Amino acid sequence: SEIQEMIGQMQSKIHSAVQVMNESQIQSNHCVTLASGADELLVEMSEAVDTIRDMNIQIAAATEEQSATVQETSRMVTHISDSAQQAADGAEQSASSSQDLSKMARDQRELLHHFSV
Repeated sequence: SEIQEMIGQMQSKIHSAVQVMNESQIQSNHCVTLASGADELLVEMSEAVDTIRDMNIQIAAATEEQSATVQETSRMVTHISDSAQQAADGAEQSASSSQDLSKMARDQRELLHHFSV
């Protein structure tokens, strides 16, 4: 009877150990599934980071092109402004010359008027 009792206790403990091992295996499988999901997420995140990096490179290149275009536009605007100033100076000189010519024409008319009287 004592042996029977010991065998019963041993069987009970073995049964408990088997249950714990089964639960441990289930939890291990669950952990493996979670780890696999985490690995997939890390791969997706890595791909997203690569995509963002590529986009940043494209943005930097576009920004550099825009900067060059803005510099060229600024240079052209400065050139146009300089040309406009030269044209304005030329117009001012033309106006001054026209006034001088007009005065000379008046002076000549007066001289001619003296000779014709």
